[in-house]
Amino acid sequence: MERGFGARARVWNYPIGILNSVFFFASFYQVQLYADMFLQIYFVIMSLYGWWHWVYPGATQQTSAGDLSMTRAGWRFFGVLSIVVAIGAFGVGYLLQQIHLLLPSAFPLPAAYPYWDALVMVLSIAAMYLLARKIWETWVLWILVDCISIVLFWVKGLQLISLEYVVFLGIASYGCWWWSKQMKEVPVNA
Repeated sequence: MERGFGARARVWNYPIGILNSVFFFASFYQVQLYADMFLQIYFVIMSLYGWWHWVYPGATQQTSAGDLSMTRAGWRFFGVLSIVVAIGAFGVGYLLQQIHLLLPSAFPLPAAYPYWDALVMVLSIAAMYLLARKIWETWVLWILVDCISIVLFWVKGLQLISLEYVVFLGIASYGCWWWSKQMKEVPVNA
C-alpha cells in the first residue's frame, strides 16, 4: 500500500511504509530472512528522510508548485549502480551465510537463501534511495525486487507476504508508467 502512494507521488507513502516495516521486521526474523529483517530498519530511516525531502525539497529541486520534481538518473548512473548492487549483494550474501557462526545467540539458525535475500536487500536499499529522491529508475529496481521477493517469500512459506509482493509488482509497474507519463518534458540527467 505504501508504494501505491509512491506510484502516484504522494507523501503518504512514507508514514504507511514505516508501519509496514515494523510488521515485516518480526516476520522476516521468524523465517531466517535476516537481510530482509535488517532492511526494515533502513526502510524506517529512509522513510523519514524521504518524507522530509518530499515535503521540503531544495530550491533547485522544486516544481512550480513547490513539490520535489521527478528526475531520471541516466544510463551511466544506472550502469554504475548495477555494479555496486552486484558487489554489495555478493558481500552481504557472504556475511549472511556466516551470521549464525558470528552471532549464534542472536541468530541460532543459518540464514535462508542468503544470496537471494542479500540481493533483495541491496536492490531495495538502492530503490528506496531513488524513491526518496524521486528518481524514475526506482521503479525498475522495485520491479526486480518484487519479482525475486514473490518467489523467495513463497518458498519460505510466507504466502501472504508473497501475494502482497504480487500487488507491489502491480504498483511498481503502474508507478513506472505513471511517472514516465508525468515526466515527458523532463530531460535525463546523465
